[in-house]
Amino acid sequence: MSSPTNPAARRRNPRAAAPGRPNVQFIVATSTQKADPETRRLIRSHVMRGRNRGRPGRSNVPDPSSTDIDAPSHSPRDDQPDGARTGGSESTLVGICQSMIPPRVGTDISLTRFADDIAPSSFGDILKFSFIAKKVLFPLQPCVDFEKQHGSWFEPLTTDAAYLHAMAFSSQAYFGLAMGNKDRNFPGGETSQHFVRTVQLLRERLLALGPGEQVSDLTISVVLSLATYAYLTGDDASAAHHMDGLRQIADLRGGLSAFLANDKLLIEMLRCDIALVLHRGGEPKLAYDGISQGSTAVCRQKLLPLLPTPPLVGAPPRSELESFLDDVDGALADAWQTLKTLCLAVESALESKSKLPKSVLLHPMASVMYPLLGMRFEPGTLDETVRLGILGFASRIFLQWRGVRPKYAHFAAAFRDSITRPKSLEGFSPQLLVWLLVVGAMSAAADDDRDMWFPPLLQAHLMLCEIDSWDDLRHMLKEFLWISVVQDPPGKEIYDRVVL
Repeated sequence: MSSPTNPAARRRNPRAAAPGRPNVQFIVATSTQKADPETRRLIRSHVMRGRNRGRPGRSNVPDPSSTDIDAPSHSPRDDQPDGARTGGSESTLVGICQSMIPPRVGTDISLTRFADDIAPSSFGDILKFSFIAKKVLFPLQPCVDFEKQHGSWFEPLTTDAAYLHAMAFSSQAYFGLAMGNKDRNFPGGETSQHFVRTVQLLRERLLALGPGEQVSDLTISVVLSLATYAYLTGDDASAAHHMDGLRQIADLRGGLSAFLANDKLLIEMLRCDIALVLHRGGEPKLAYDGISQGSTAVCRQKLLPLLPTPPLVGAPPRSELESFLDDVDGALADAWQTLKTLCLAVESALESKSKLPKSVLLHPMASVMYPLLGMRFEPGTLDETVRLGILGFASRIFLQWRGVRPKYAHFAAAFRDSITRPKSLEGFSPQLLVWLLVVGAMSAAADDDRDMWFPPLLQAHLMLCEIDSWDDLRHMLKEFLWISVVQDPPGKEIYDRVVL
């Protein structure tokens, strides 16, 4: 309440003059008369002091938004001006305290309700695998543009229990295999529990389908996970059974062309199908017609614009070491030229630090590998050995999982049989044989007896080519089919093991 103040009515705090304490003054007004000039000056002084504290650059208190919790803060001391410590600092102090409190306690994941009960450790495996999945699954990942699909892998974990458990056992199986787990009882524990739960939920879902009801992409992903899991863990019969199921589902959907809208799922289906043929032999389960966009020549025409300087003719120029293409089957030469175009496009993208579309994974793989799997030539001939060499190269760039040894038993046996026959050494240039041996060894590495026949053969032809270093060998290999980012590391490892 405002009232006149006289000197007798005004009292000063007896502690105001005490040493070491702030000079705080109190004004007591009890009458209706106007304040004397001294009191009015005192009031104005305090009002202006409060206003000046709010001006930029006048306060010694740090901005709360830029305060680092771990950094030493600038605390007010008694010998600092009152403006840094009193009056108007209450809001600043509150701001500093608020800035030291994390804006969020926990994460969205901690509050997420999953589609089924799952242990934190299992979800941790899913999370770890999701962070590295593209690098693990796609050797050409450094130069391929995978569009970001926000939440595309996470959201189904909250709505689809079968997908949740499939992701769990797939992630755990990969980490076990990557660490070289050769236990006869592997996989076990949580991985087996998630596997059994996935099979149970999938069976219930398929039995509940009504007449004419289509199977969703998520369910297809679950079946594909079971097929891949069975293949990687050595259960070949179950892997083939699951691929039969995928073929029936694809037929009900109108063929593989119905999956072009979900090209990543289609790529995974084809990869698993081709890998099983390389491992078990026989015919592919899936029909590639309608997705390869025509012959290898048509696919090559779609790759040519990706080159820095597209050739005037329909294929890149051949090197002198590729003269053997004049003597092989025309379909083999087409497949070679298509993959050579892909090699040049990938190397150009890596050099310019650009990205290629995902179609470079789908269409070359489908248009090249499926026809090669169906070709038949006499073992030991130039055609058969080159066919197997192209398959070995393509399997490394399209199928290989990082950190997991390939399981291509049928391919390994056919490759060894063809390249060790005496007729394979007649009419082949030593450079071509070196390339065949190196790329074949990368994909036929599952054979434990490879070290018994492979090193002497490669050593002999390295001497014929006068190769004295890895750099010399790498320069020669790049004249054939070769992608440095994928094949340099295993190529150098093979060279060191054979030569050193």
